Amino acid sequence: MSATDNVMGSGVIAARGSEIEELLPHRPPFLFVDYVEVEGAAIRGERRFTASDFFFAGHFPGFPVVPGVILIETLAQCGGVGVKLQGVKAAGTFLLAKVKEARFRRPVRPGELFIMEVENIRASSSIVHQRGRGFVESELAIEAEWLCIVGASAAAATPEGRQAERAAALSEIGGEMARAGASRGASRGAAHSNKESTP
Repeated sequence: MSATDNVMGSGVIAARGSEIEELLPHRPPFLFVDYVEVEGAAIRGERRFTASDFFFAGHFPGFPVVPGVILIETLAQCGGVGVKLQGVKAAGTFLLAKVKEARFRRPVRPGELFIMEVENIRASSSIVHQRGRGFVESELAIEAEWLCIVGASAAAATPEGRQAERAAALSEIGGEMARAGASRGASRGAAHSNKESTP
């Protein structure tokens, strides 16, 4: 049974273990999701960090905590599995292109269960824009927003293919930034209008 056939009922589709490896190119020791499920637009996932994880030996001796960049990577991997469970077919391998508004609220320690909630801002075969939050129990540990673009595919085996993919990716990013700028401008305009109308 493939991951996308793993329907648990009530509209929930889930993946774990080897099913996740069918959906992500990552492999241990750099695979950081144990379980992911989607229900409609909602993406949820889990990762239990253990004392055997490679980074704890140096981060930090005597006070092991999960590096912040690993928490962001874990959220992005959860989101990557989620969009594929939702039916997005990637044109190649998604690579992180931008991380913004990352805020770390508490450290994550060995043995703790890291629970993730991810939502799509935009998802297509060549670009995925998401935001997410990670919790330990009910306590917020991290919140972040990130953008992934396709970095390589079979078409990129030739210089012409690489150039075409790069141009398409830059066009996608430009469109995404323009939409974000327009949204911020509209918000500022609305706020200014409300201020002027206040007696």
